[in-house]
Amino acid sequence: MEWISKLALPEEEKGDGRLAVQQRFKLAMEFLAPLSGLINRCRLPHKRKTPLGQAMSQVLHGAIEGEYPEQYVNPAKVLLCKGALSMPLKILVIRMGELIRLEYKDPSSRLISGEADDEMIICVYNPELRIAGINDEIATRTDGKATIHLPVQLRNANVHVYALAHSRDWKRFSRSVYLGAY
Repeated sequence: MEWISKLALPEEEKGDGRLAVQQRFKLAMEFLAPLSGLINRCRLPHKRKTPLGQAMSQVLHGAIEGEYPEQYVNPAKVLLCKGALSMPLKILVIRMGELIRLEYKDPSSRLISGEADDEMIICVYNPELRIAGINDEIATRTDGKATIHLPVQLRNANVHVYALAHSRDWKRFSRSVYLGAY
């Protein structure tokens, strides 16, 4: 009987499970803290959890990899925002020094979910430096491009790039998309 042997574990081995869970929570909170301003704007009215709570749950259940004590957050699996708006299917990321530019196209002029004036957000993030930034200039779906000037601290650092769309009134959102490290 396997469950009996689990009860008979020495106290130090039982503690490893608690430490692993504590480390997962710590890693998730540390990763999401610099992104919380953007995440909290992605409030969906029918959800009971806060946007940060939803993101935290997603990181805990899908983005933490490795075994204790070498656990880590995989940025490619982090979902900053969930929503029903569509995202452009083809997005090209170009890094030119202190500038990151997205070029995108919607597959057709008729959107399944969303409007032509939905705004695109670029989020850049360096987890080691704990610095994140989003584009200041408004870019819509129909613009076909969006740019962000990297904060001074990130100009010589690798950054993870995420993108999402939102309606002009910030009431509808797309699912965030991880575009890679640049």
